[in-house]
Amino acid sequence: MRISLETQAKLYIQRLVKEKKIELVTSYVLDYENSDNPYEMRRNTIAEFITVQTSAYVDVSHHKELSSKVTEIMSTGIKYKDAWHVQCMRGVNFLFQQMPDF
Repeated sequence: MRISLETQAKLYIQRLVKEKKIELVTSYVLDYENSDNPYEMRRNTIAEFITVQTSAYVDVSHHKELSSKVTEIMSTGIKYKDAWHVQCMRGVNFLFQQMPDF
């Protein structure tokens, strides 16, 4: 049941991204996680979705500054990889506040 709900939620979120109702933020953590997928077709499909749909990206150059809060996030019960995803999202908010307006 849990897997079915997670799948439905993932598909719903992907639809919202495709319809431009929400923006997709990705990171080097998601790239690494996807590269670890043993199924080539799934891995390629996910990589293509990410490439086409990503609005903001946190690259590995921010690893050190983001790593300080991962343990704190995990102390709330969130698993390691998920804590990195959360921290990268928090990092996007921080990084975009630092960017100059053009």
